[in-house]
Amino acid sequence: MTVEIVEPRDIDEALAMLTSLSQEFPRAEFVFRGQQDSQWRLCTSYDRYWAGKPLHDEFFVRRMVAQFRSGVTRLGLETSLGNDQSAWLEYARHHGLPAPLLDFSRSPFVALFFAFDGVRDAQGPPQSGAVYALNLNQLAKEMARRKVADVGDLDVFSSALDDFLYRYRGAWRLKSEFPRDELLFIRYPNVHTRRMHAQLGVFLYSTISFGGGPAEPSNLEEFLEKIQEGFDSPCLPNEKRPVLIKMMLPHSWVSEVFSRLEIMSVSGSTMFLSAEGAAKDVYNSFNYHPRAAFLREDSRS
Repeated sequence: MTVEIVEPRDIDEALAMLTSLSQEFPRAEFVFRGQQDSQWRLCTSYDRYWAGKPLHDEFFVRRMVAQFRSGVTRLGLETSLGNDQSAWLEYARHHGLPAPLLDFSRSPFVALFFAFDGVRDAQGPPQSGAVYALNLNQLAKEMARRKVADVGDLDVFSSALDDFLYRYRGAWRLKSEFPRDELLFIRYPNVHTRRMHAQLGVFLYSTISFGGGPAEPSNLEEFLEKIQEGFDSPCLPNEKRPVLIKMMLPHSWVSEVFSRLEIMSVSGSTMFLSAEGAAKDVYNSFNYHPRAAFLREDSRS
């Protein structure tokens, strides 16, 4: 099994573990994602929304993006995206379009915000959110292994690793096509996706087909579970760490979490750069007493 479940004893232990993972670069590189409900499995909004429909038809994705683009034009909203399909896909995703993109952050604290955003420590059975830490080196080794015929060929294997991790292959391919049955890493978001910049974001593009049989994975998390750790790579450190770490975080920690995040300047306002983010901060202040929620307004007679 390559998904490790961890349950820290308190918020201090959780922060220490997350900070440690984020500082392992470049020996290991982790990116992080927060989800409010720990029962949710990793899944793109496209897979979730169109469950039961024929998936990952390139024409259908193009049609969705084109329809979104027409709506933006009718509203008179100005963009500088031109005809870059990848830029439009990212822009549409961050305005709510179900897309085959899953966003992660280089910051575990951004992920922690999303694991608790909107939570109210209400009465009822105990619930928890989750922060995922995705081991990019382990994932890259697996994707390279699937692409090359001879993993012992150092040059070919190294090239496949670089394609996945560093060469912007994912972003460049999406400029002109939305390929099926692919998992691509997009290290740098498009220049126009301001929210992703503020959130230190990266993308996974996933059009892997799920649910093909009883032994096949039915979502991205199950796909990652089947990756064999410890695969010897001639190019990256050989380690037996999991490709995915899932940290379970009780909702009862919500007050402590937002109190810590506020002094790190991690908030809805700083990450959404909009009135929507400011509204999130008001909603989340239900759980704690913010220290910097207001501004002074001087009056002159």
